Amino acid sequence: MNRFELVAETLRAALNAVATVAPAWLQAVTPLAWYERYSRRIEESRLPKATAEREAYAQTVGEDGFMLLDALDTPGVPEGLRELPSMDALRQAWQRHYERTARAPVSLEASPAYEVRFKASRELPPAAEGIESPYDIEARYRHKRDTQWTGYMVHVSETCEPTAPHLLTHVHTTPATVHEAQCTEPIQQALVDNLKGARDLCRSLDLMKKQCVVGSTQL
Repeated sequence: MNRFELVAETLRAALNAVATVAPAWLQAVTPLAWYERYSRRIEESRLPKATAEREAYAQTVGEDGFMLLDALDTPGVPEGLRELPSMDALRQAWQRHYERTARAPVSLEASPAYEVRFKASRELPPAAEGIESPYDIEARYRHKRDTQWTGYMVHVSETCEPTAPHLLTHVHTTPATVHEAQCTEPIQQALVDNLKGARDLCRSLDLMKKQCVVGSTQL
């Protein structure tokens, strides 16, 4: 999903999670406009097409997200809401894609006011630091040569005897942004550990076999 879809769907996922745990609290703190804005899954086909309108939409979503996060910091929040995984995803996404700065107060009695800005793509931290889906916060974006994907890298080790079937010996999975060179050492260590475990198992099976033979002889 693109950035506009990501931020809006992340907020929508957070709202749905809160609605499951504390529907009455959510109803009390959310504006009516949110029901229309976030009632359906966010998809590119339903987003504004003009650049200015898309930026305005992202701005609105950002302000809504900060409003929800601020509400979570107020007294009387139902237990467990702040710790929901979807809230962690919301915090991560907003930290990456938005900037909020305080405005000068109109008067000493006025409530604090903030200006929310949707960051330009060039301002974003490296891809390894950003979530790509609110439903899988470990998945990452990567492109390699002509291939682009969001998810993971799977490193498969197998036997390579030319006259025997190739058997899988180990599978190592990492976020997509972890380079292959960083996986060599942990894969080698895992293979060593697997070999040691196999040897221990063989010794145990051999010992059991000997005990069975001795027991049968005594009978």
